[in-house]
Amino acid sequence: MKNHSRIFIILIFFLSGLSCPLPAQAPAMYAIDTTASEPYNFLDTLLEGKRVVALGEISHGDGSTFQEKTSLIKYLHDKLGFRVILFESSFVQMELMNRNHFITDSLTGNLFSIWKNVNETQALFRFMKAGKMILSGFDCQYYRNRYHIEDSVCSIYASKIEALKPASDFRETLRVLCEHYGTSATLIPKKDQKECLMILNALILEQTDTLQEHDSFWNQVLVSMYGYARASWEKDIMKANYIRDQYMADNLLWLLNHSYAGEKVIVWAATEHICTNQVMLYKQKQKEGSKDFYKTGDFLRESLHEKLFTISFIYDHGSTLWAGDSYHADRAGNTLEKSLAEKYSKAFVVTKYLQPCVVNGTETNQLYGSKYADWKLVCDGFYFISNMQVSTPMKK
Repeated sequence: MKNHSRIFIILIFFLSGLSCPLPAQAPAMYAIDTTASEPYNFLDTLLEGKRVVALGEISHGDGSTFQEKTSLIKYLHDKLGFRVILFESSFVQMELMNRNHFITDSLTGNLFSIWKNVNETQALFRFMKAGKMILSGFDCQYYRNRYHIEDSVCSIYASKIEALKPASDFRETLRVLCEHYGTSATLIPKKDQKECLMILNALILEQTDTLQEHDSFWNQVLVSMYGYARASWEKDIMKANYIRDQYMADNLLWLLNHSYAGEKVIVWAATEHICTNQVMLYKQKQKEGSKDFYKTGDFLRESLHEKLFTISFIYDHGSTLWAGDSYHADRAGNTLEKSLAEKYSKAFVVTKYLQPCVVNGTETNQLYGSKYADWKLVCDGFYFISNMQVSTPMKK
């Protein structure tokens, strides 16, 4: 979930189209017929030994992508044993709902509305509500302050907070942070922001060596809040985005190692979060060994290695939404999408068979110049949809 000012560079490349030739090898491409009994059986071999399948979307308004994801997720569950879906939604709120069994909250009560309140995801949620799958989230951001997290934190860590002798009202700072997405930096004085970060960091460091399993969850709550505060109060928008990705990855890895240890997991998020090595696509220089430009996908790949499989959804023409605004796109004749559209309405491309190429879309050249891209380093597969339809809001 993003606000208007957070325009991500990876979006430019996927909205402009992918400049690389159609692969000739038969194993590289598979036609998809979702009316068939087993439309994704080619994935059985590709996903052998994989624990995490990450499903991207170019924009959070890609309605056709949501529908294709739903079809794919049902197959992953029924045929390959994936039982858990982790959404790009609030880690703290989704996990509190699961751990405390809040019966007044629906399954999707804490999902961001871009997925919760559109028609194209409802088939998935009906499938999940039938008891088929577990839903949680990994974002450090919040969707309203439903459970008054500040009260729980200040109660659990009361003595430790008191020992730090805060000069400001720590509870109030947390409340404003959680309740005012995107605007808390203007509502909380700088000195209070600084003290809040100091207290959160001190609480995290103090108990790291003596954690029990229950404490581990609340320690991760602190870590997530610390990341959310850092990202919310960072002036540099791009740096704030990288901070958010770092803590989304931290939450995700914690979930894989604790709440859902041993489970096969599906990740649902924006393409720009789950793809790897994006630094090679634009003019950013990363020092050797530095993680300054790591996205969530980079952290996951570093930890999971070959147990991760990332799928990016792409399309040839149609409409979607970006930051609430309608966007219409038709690919140029020299793009992978246009080549696929000549043969398929839906297809899957294994990126390890794609030849490295120069990213030379017009929009890309104007902003960043021609850049070399090896797409197998960005994701493992492209799920192609010829015609993209925008997601549609449910009637109230």
